[in-house]
Formats: sequence, structure tokens, C-alpha cells
Amino acid sequence: MWEVSKLPHRQIDREVYEDLSDAGNTVAFKFRVKKTLADGSTVSVLKRVLSRRFRDNNQVVIIWKIFSEGEGIFSGMDVNETTWSRMRPYLEGSSCGVLVESCTRQTPGPYITENADDWAGRTFRAIMQEAVVEDTQEFVRALGELLRNDASPSIEFET
Repeated sequence: MWEVSKLPHRQIDREVYEDLSDAGNTVAFKFRVKKTLADGSTVSVLKRVLSRRFRDNNQVVIIWKIFSEGEGIFSGMDVNETTWSRMRPYLEGSSCGVLVESCTRQTPGPYITENADDWAGRTFRAIMQEAVVEDTQEFVRALGELLRNDASPSIEFET
């Protein structure tokens, strides 16, 4: 699951930062999200990600801090994002597996907050929300693939 949490589907202009302390549980990288608008123009957002994995008490928690910065027509717009996911064993009756709980919070920067009715601000916010949905769908797809291949998703409790 740790590998999936590194957002490997995000490859546009991806750059991974090396030389991190505790590199086995910490990853930092940046990439761009590019979208084509209805008028045919292409827009982009630079996302910088710091992710950390914590393992304790039969569970794994992964926390992402993401700073998203608009480019081009979105210049000056930014969003701070915090996401956490917790994975733990699930046992109920004869059913067992892995329970995944997750929460994402996006906090728009001042320009977006002050210009809530602005077309560019609304479009930027929509792209940010779409990116969260896409990342969630990719995470679920990868988890489903593990289950289809009869490979129980490893929570990796070793210390």
C-alpha cells in the first residue's frame, strides 16, 4: 500500500527528492496536473507532496501534505491539502480483511477565498477537487487489483 500512496499515476514532470531522513517511511516529490478546458486551452497546477508513513499498534497511517500552486491563468492561486489514510485489520464474524479510512481537507489560499465568484478561481477549485477524486479512484483501483490477484494488501507492520 505504501507504493500506491506515492501516487505513481502522477508522472507529468514528476521529480522525486532524494536524501530524506527515514527514506523508508518518507517521500517527497512534485508533479504537474494538466487539464484541457472546454475552450481547448491547457492549464496546469504544480503539486508538491510530502508523505510520511507511521506504523504502530497493528495499523499503518499515511499522511500527505500537498501544496498546489496554479500556473498560467491560475497564477497566484494555491491550495494547501492534508490527507490521512489509516489501514488496519478488519475482523467481523467470519469476514476478515483490511479496513481503509481516509480524510482529505483542502484549504484554498487567499486569492481564491477573496475571489470566490471569479471564473478562474472556480475552475481552479474544481480541478483541485477532481484531482482528489482521481487519486482516490486510482488508490481503490490498485487495491482492487491486489485483491483480484489474490494478494492480500500488506499493511507492513514490521518495525
